[in-house]
Amino acid sequence: MIRRNVAGGPIVWFVEISHGRVCRDNRAGGLQGRVTFLYGLTYMTDNGRLTWRPGTLVICHLAAAGLLGSWLWPVSRALWDALDRSVFYWLNGTLEMGAFWRNFWTVTNWRPFDLVSGGIIFIFAVYWIWSGGKKNAREHIAALCLFALLLLLTHIAFSIALKALEYRRSSPTRVLPDAIRLAELVKGRIKPKDASSTCFPGDHAFVLAATSVFLWGHRGWRAGLVSAIILGLFTIPRLVGGHWITDNLVGTGMMVLVAASWWFCTPLCCRLPRWIVRSANTALSRIGGGLGK
Repeated sequence: MIRRNVAGGPIVWFVEISHGRVCRDNRAGGLQGRVTFLYGLTYMTDNGRLTWRPGTLVICHLAAAGLLGSWLWPVSRALWDALDRSVFYWLNGTLEMGAFWRNFWTVTNWRPFDLVSGGIIFIFAVYWIWSGGKKNAREHIAALCLFALLLLLTHIAFSIALKALEYRRSSPTRVLPDAIRLAELVKGRIKPKDASSTCFPGDHAFVLAATSVFLWGHRGWRAGLVSAIILGLFTIPRLVGGHWITDNLVGTGMMVLVAASWWFCTPLCCRLPRWIVRSANTALSRIGGGLGK
C-alpha cells in the first residue's frame, strides 16, 4: 500500500524500529509520529506492517561482524579474556563458600533442571499465542514454528562455520588448572554439567536470549524486559564451570543478531505465517469438499 501526499509536497518515509510504525513528513503538515530510524526504501503489506527493513538488516549483520572482529583482534580479545577470567573466578569461587552454594549450583547445572527454563519458555509461548485472541492464534503458532526453525538453521550454519574453521573452545574448568570442579565436590545421583570441550557458542543461552528478543519485538519492551530478566537468570549457572561469559556475549550475541534480523527485517515476521495459515485453510477446505462429495 502506497500513500500519496494529498497536499502535493514530497513524502519522506520513516520507520520506527520498536513497533514498525510508518510516519511521513510532508511540507504541509510536518512530521507525524515519532522517528527513530530513516530508510531509503521500505516495502509494506496491505495493512501497513513492514515486510522489509534493509537498513536494520545490514546494521545487525555489521554488529555481528563487529563482535566477531573484537573477538579476533588481539587488543580487544585481551579485554574479553580478562572479563572471562574475572567472571569465572568470581562465580567458581562461591563453591568454597559453603554447602548452600555447592548444592544450589549442583541442582541448577543438572540437566533435568533445564526443563524448568523450558517450561517458562512454553508459558511465554502460550501467552503470546493467545495474546492476539483466537482469531490470530493460528498465525501465532505458525510464527513460533517458523522462528524455531530459523533458530535451528542459524545454529546449524554457525556450527558448520566453526567446524570448517576447525575452531574448538574448551570450558574454563578444562583450561584453568586452579578451577574448582563441581562434579568432584558432589557425590550422588545428581551429576552436574561443569565441563565441555565445545562450549562456544552458548547453545542454552542462545535459545533463552532469542526467546526474549522475540517477545520484545512482538509484545513490546515490557514483556521483553521481564522475559530477559527471568530467562537471563538461567544462563548464570553455566558460568560456574561449563561456559565462559563470552560464549554468551560474543557467540550467542552474534547468532541472536543474525537470527533476529532475518526474522524482524524480512517477510518472515508478518507475511509468511499468514500465508501458511491461509494455504493450510485452503488445502483443508478442498480436502473437506472432496470428502464431502
